[in-house]
Amino acid sequence: MEVRELNVNGTAIAMATREHGEFQLWPALGEYPVWDDVTYWVMARDTVRNDAFHAAIRELADGARVADIGTGKDALWAVAAAKAGARHVYAVEELPGPLSQANQTVRDAGLAARVTVIGGSSASVRLPEQVDVCVSEVIGPIGSSQGAAAILADARERFLVPQGVCVPSQCTTMVAAVCLDEAFPDGLAFHRTSLRYVKKIFAAVGYPFDVRICLDGPVDSLIVSSAAPVETLDFNGDLGLGAGTHIDLAVLERTRVHALVLWINLECHAGGDVIDSLRQSTSWMPVIAPISVDGIKVEAGDTISLDWLATTSDDGLHPDYHITGEVIRPGRPSVPVEWESRHHAPTFRSSGAYRTLFPEI
Repeated sequence: MEVRELNVNGTAIAMATREHGEFQLWPALGEYPVWDDVTYWVMARDTVRNDAFHAAIRELADGARVADIGTGKDALWAVAAAKAGARHVYAVEELPGPLSQANQTVRDAGLAARVTVIGGSSASVRLPEQVDVCVSEVIGPIGSSQGAAAILADARERFLVPQGVCVPSQCTTMVAAVCLDEAFPDGLAFHRTSLRYVKKIFAAVGYPFDVRICLDGPVDSLIVSSAAPVETLDFNGDLGLGAGTHIDLAVLERTRVHALVLWINLECHAGGDVIDSLRQSTSWMPVIAPISVDGIKVEAGDTISLDWLATTSDDGLHPDYHITGEVIRPGRPSVPVEWESRHHAPTFRSSGAYRTLFPEI
């Protein structure tokens, strides 16, 4: 492990990094305007995700009017919908660079007559007509973290005909406990390549903060408890945030618990295959919610009792998350646990985990 420096608005920030290892720690990227050719390339190579979306589009797009929200530089789903026989496609993109590239992609594909690229956020644009299918990939490593609930609620109301359908269909975020001794024997550290993305996120927000973290690798091998759902977004039904969820996780072995892991089960269309971002290799890396630097000692049969709450942040789009609870250990003192992850609040080095990731210079 090494400590490297990054400059944020003239202030030097230390960041713990490492280059090698089966497990790689990254900042959560999708909810910040830091997309580049590398991140788009990673998504383009995500065959699990792509196959599921293609299957849904092939089933629903033929003869339909389609909206693709957040089409990206490759206009991937807009082009796929047109090739699947869509009557017309409206591809919406907010970021100027990807917007220009999406226009070029559509022209190069010979689809300019059937795909209209529209610049702006989905909340601000108007479509020339309502559509039958709304495709969107504003799905985060926590299902709602990129603002899917707010974006899709608005799109359903303004863009879709009454019997219109959203793709994906449903996203459930799961949680379990993990021991990180195997993944980070020398302490938490970001993958070295992520340095530039942490810097870009801090620059986009305007200050350093406790950025949400994701873990790449065989994360399912680190799980030491049962799993449970904490959030379900039905994109053709209930998209509400703010309802709390209580869950109990059963500890499966004698170990130490350092964190909770959150991941998604995504269904692109009713009856289709479910994407499991924990057990399949996708561009949605599981989120790590640190609760103890040293690890909470647990035994098989102990219970991790948790309350989950997601509320919309002050930008009206992205959620803040809060988990509170305790590890109940029969015959031994219970241990309180808490994890708060706010989208852009100026809270920095607020816990032992973040003081390890961003040590004092």
